[in-house]
Amino acid sequence: MVELWSVPDDELYNLTEDPLVAAFCERWNGEQENTSFFDDYQEHRLTRLDSLFESVKVSGRLSFQSELNPWWWFREYDGIRINFGPEGQMVHVDGGRHRLAAAVCLGLEFIPAMPGIVHVNSLELYRRYKVNKKSG
Repeated sequence: MVELWSVPDDELYNLTEDPLVAAFCERWNGEQENTSFFDDYQEHRLTRLDSLFESVKVSGRLSFQSELNPWWWFREYDGIRINFGPEGQMVHVDGGRHRLAAAVCLGLEFIPAMPGIVHVNSLELYRRYKVNKKSG
């Protein structure tokens, strides 16, 4: 049988090491120095992203995609997508990087996301979690 999830735990993607997340955290935490990373962005784009960050900061949460656009009522279309590894590790795949950067910088506990690939072992962990939650 082919192992579909073969990334060792110590090699899983760490969000705080993502260059985009790190750059936005620096900007939003007032630590940004002149970097070539932002030289390529147009100022109106940064203004929109700053507005997104302030909105999340004030509300204390990320909005669901359906709250932002009624046409996106199904799951988290065009939002943050997360895969689940064999031990239940969450791995950001794609989509919603700016929203995810804001959530990481603000330390939000919950974020709306669309599940992608789920390792079969994660399903068993989830079942046990549900049983323990009901009995506990």
